[in-house]
Amino acid sequence: MKKREKVLDPDCINTIKLKCLSNLYEQMPGHGRTWGTKDGGNNPLFGTHVTFIGTEEIVILVQERGKKPISMYQFKKTPSTELGEEIIQKLKDNGHYNQLRLR
Repeated sequence: MKKREKVLDPDCINTIKLKCLSNLYEQMPGHGRTWGTKDGGNNPLFGTHVTFIGTEEIVILVQERGKKPISMYQFKKTPSTELGEEIIQKLKDNGHYNQLRLR
C-alpha cells in the first residue's frame, strides 16, 4: 500500500513555524510545543501552542484547531506572580521547595 503524502496547511501554526520561525525557535534557550485542552470550550488557550522562551521573555503562539487566527501572548520576567506564589506554596507543602531555584 502506498503511503499517503502529508499536505501542509499553509495557515497552520506548525507550518508557519517551520517556514518562517524555525531559526528563531531553535536559537531560544528554551522552546517547545504543547496542546491546550478544550475543557468544554471554556479554555481560551485551547489549541496548538508554539512557545519561545528567552532569558527575560516568553512568547506563546496559540492556534485553535482548524482556525486561522493565531493568538500571541507575551510575558516579561517579573519578581513574583500570584500563580508563581501558589506553585511555591504547593512545593513547600509537599517538601519540594528545596529543589526550586528562583531566578
